[in-house]
Amino acid sequence: MIKPWNTALETGLAAIKLASDRLVAPRGRASAVVQKVNSAFAGSTRAIDRDIEEYIVANLNRAHFAVLSEESGFLCPPGMEYFAVVDPIDGTDMALRGLEFFAVCIACGPLENGRIYLKNIDFSTVCSPKGVFAALKGHGATLDGETIRASAIHDVRQSIIRLPPHRPLACPLLRHAKSYLYLGSSALEICAVAQGTLDAYVEPKRRKVFDYAAAGFIAMEAGARVATLGGLPLPGGRVGPVSRSTLLVAANDRLFEQIHRALASETSLRSS
Repeated sequence: MIKPWNTALETGLAAIKLASDRLVAPRGRASAVVQKVNSAFAGSTRAIDRDIEEYIVANLNRAHFAVLSEESGFLCPPGMEYFAVVDPIDGTDMALRGLEFFAVCIACGPLENGRIYLKNIDFSTVCSPKGVFAALKGHGATLDGETIRASAIHDVRQSIIRLPPHRPLACPLLRHAKSYLYLGSSALEICAVAQGTLDAYVEPKRRKVFDYAAAGFIAMEAGARVATLGGLPLPGGRVGPVSRSTLLVAANDRLFEQIHRALASETSLRSS
């Protein structure tokens, strides 16, 4: 693997171990709110998010990475060559409850005139206590080094779909899915589509770029289709701390089109 991307992977692996170790200690310290509103508009920052972010930023800055992070926004000291879009911990609430459904997310590529563009992502990793997802552009996706592919299921009625709790099942087709769930970590839910464990991920709320940059890239490399809820490819343009998007991630084109048509029909009925 190209050296800077290997550095990103090693940083993610070390960060998830550090997070797991911190969570073994009394959780009052880890869960303490250290900042109610931060520069990245990510809401409240807990001590564990801040500590893991500081570790990641220090490591990546030394390797000439500018960092766009959920907790602190865009950090670009002079001399940076690469970028990393970072979610220090995706699924913090799960982690603080003792569930191992949380992850460190890093998506990286070359800076372009000192700016970050999603189209320039070359490598990403989503590191969790249960395993490490990674993808290199044009080389597919892996889980713990083994190649993964999105599922071949193309009928909603046979699929397992991730739906958020605030999404009413007004869409008749989605009500006939084999099953649906919500697990509390956007990144790991999207990676589950990449792995073939889930067949689709639906998110009508505009999620922060930190939630989907790394996992979305992994899903695409695994053969899944990643787009906005409107069916358009995710914007590949410049991103910053407040960049957001709705999401529809499906295992294959046929399943994507089936879900998208059903959702579009539902939206049309609501607006008429």
